[in-house]
Amino acid sequence: MNVLQPIRDLETIKKRLDVVEELTENEEMLFAVTSSLSSLPDLDSIIADIIRLPARQMTHHTESKINQVIMLKSVLQSLKNVEKCLENAKSSLLLEINEVVSDKKLSMLSEDASRQAYKETVEDVYERANEYCETTGLQLKLQFSSSKGFFLSLSTNTLDKKPELSPCFINIGKTRKQWSLTTLELLIKVHSVVTSILEAIRNDVSLLYKVSEAIGMLDMLSSFAYKCTTSKNYGTLVTKVGGGLNTGLVRPDFTQTLAIKSGRNPILDTISTDDVIPNDTYASLASSFQLITGPNMSGKTTYLKQIALLTVMAHIGSFVPAEYGSFRSPDQILSRLTNDSRVEIGISSFVAEMTEAAYILKNATAVSLVIVDELGRGKFDEEKETRD
Repeated sequence: MNVLQPIRDLETIKKRLDVVEELTENEEMLFAVTSSLSSLPDLDSIIADIIRLPARQMTHHTESKINQVIMLKSVLQSLKNVEKCLENAKSSLLLEINEVVSDKKLSMLSEDASRQAYKETVEDVYERANEYCETTGLQLKLQFSSSKGFFLSLSTNTLDKKPELSPCFINIGKTRKQWSLTTLELLIKVHSVVTSILEAIRNDVSLLYKVSEAIGMLDMLSSFAYKCTTSKNYGTLVTKVGGGLNTGLVRPDFTQTLAIKSGRNPILDTISTDDVIPNDTYASLASSFQLITGPNMSGKTTYLKQIALLTVMAHIGSFVPAEYGSFRSPDQILSRLTNDSRVEIGISSFVAEMTEAAYILKNATAVSLVIVDELGRGKFDEEKETRD
């Protein structure tokens, strides 16, 4: 959503940029943050699985919930590493993130998730397991796994062939070292344990969503900072090996003027093995319309896309590949770049161009960023007027 709908609130953007700047200048903290985040699973998917209630209670549903509870417990424990990484943070947004991940309720939730399975019900499970041993005369052991929950096992050294057991024993399987089996009663007990844990977790699901949002924000901003530290000569202007000038990424400013010095298309700058030729951009309230001309294959389209991409990067809180960047805060970015016809509804490329142009004229405001690439190229050469 940050890329699809960049924010316009300058105070929020500046808070994000402060985080990127702090992490970029403190590589030890950046490395610690990225390392701690790399071990975290997708918390959003875990929460979604935990709060989802199946239409029918099946054995595999219980097994899945057990896995999710264990993964959640792992996440809650890993948050302590994130908290430790941010203990010396200075920027306000990092302090807010640290406050969320260090909430005392998370510690209580972690304790509940780890001990609830061993309260009350587990004693009953062990009692039933002892009764099965006495009834069958076999050396059955009670075990627990993340995929099965509680189950009974029997060593293959004790009994190599499939044991003849009461019909109450189900899901009998064999591995190289042991037989595994369970009963409907044990499955019900497991389901009861998991249900009680999930109910406790669902009561604090709003807190988990806050944590997920905070971790997602930290992950995004640390990625921006990592890009800065690994970019080509961050924040400097140097002569590269083989000649040519190249700049790193710089913190953008926000004014009433669009002014980019030595800007580079971020995609081309990332994938190109050659020097990327930087370009300047300028547009103010007094000079807001710019006409770009040049021969074919000179890079006009790449340049136009560069302006939009750098604007998006600046508004999501990222540094931009330029020597200097000042951006206005547009209410929308409107573009007409492609030259595709719509065969499925019988519209030619020229009609599609005019439809898109009409939409732009209808919806553009005084603070919109409008980019039009070769308007009219869907018409015959002698009839069209090319504008970039």
